[in-house]
Amino acid sequence: MKKNKLEITTIPKKISTPLLYRITRTIILSLVIFSLLLITLYVVGNYQNFQDLSQKTILNVLMYTAILTLFLTVPVIVEDIIMLFVIKQKTGRIVSLVLMLLTILFCTFCLVYTGMIEIISVGF
Repeated sequence: MKKNKLEITTIPKKISTPLLYRITRTIILSLVIFSLLLITLYVVGNYQNFQDLSQKTILNVLMYTAILTLFLTVPVIVEDIIMLFVIKQKTGRIVSLVLMLLTILFCTFCLVYTGMIEIISVGF
């Protein structure tokens, strides 16, 4: 006689990303887009003959935006590194980690760019 046994299978739960992590990534994306717009505005301002004070203000806002983006990127990178060891599906976290590293490179470029132009505008 054959008995039918019910096998209980558990479906592994997908680890969802925390709300603060998603909000931080959205803010970082917004700040990167804002930095790109500021760089574009600065370049266009050179051709449109913006006043020197306006150009300096654009550079200062770009510098502060880059610093804020760097400060927000560090916790996201730490979260990505921790989650690489916790979850099984690592491709999304690897892509996020690479994008955050590219964001750090972009912000470093913005800081070097604004510092260079600040030094050149003041004089040696």
